[in-house]
Amino acid sequence: LSNFESSASLEHFVATAVATLAPGGVACFVYPWAGRERLRAAALAVGATTTLCALHHQADRSPVRVLAALTHDADVTPCRPVPPSLTLHPLGAADSVYGIEIESFFSQLGEPGCRRGGATLTALSPGALQ
Repeated sequence: LSNFESSASLEHFVATAVATLAPGGVACFVYPWAGRERLRAAALAVGATTTLCALHHQADRSPVRVLAALTHDADVTPCRPVPPSLTLHPLGAADSVYGIEIESFFSQLGEPGCRRGGATLTALSPGALQ
């Protein structure tokens, strides 16, 4: 969700996502690379374990975003480990073309919007859970 789609702060969004995780569940966030410490701090504040993955626009460029996988279960080992980095687009490809590696990674996370616990996060204004 972008700032234009929700009035919730990052901290509220992280707290709500972690609180609604099913046992063994993982919440994934894609956030600007420059804000990765804020995301990590928000996760730490609610007791979540965080694994970070640098997302590069293309392989020859610095990271632009971070993928953060959060869980509140210390003994959870994801079925597919989060890699240290992924490239969004193949070299020379248009921004609308994504690489096989990142497509494969996201396809194994599950279907978008799947219910995974006691609640789904469809609207994240403070206090709004469905």
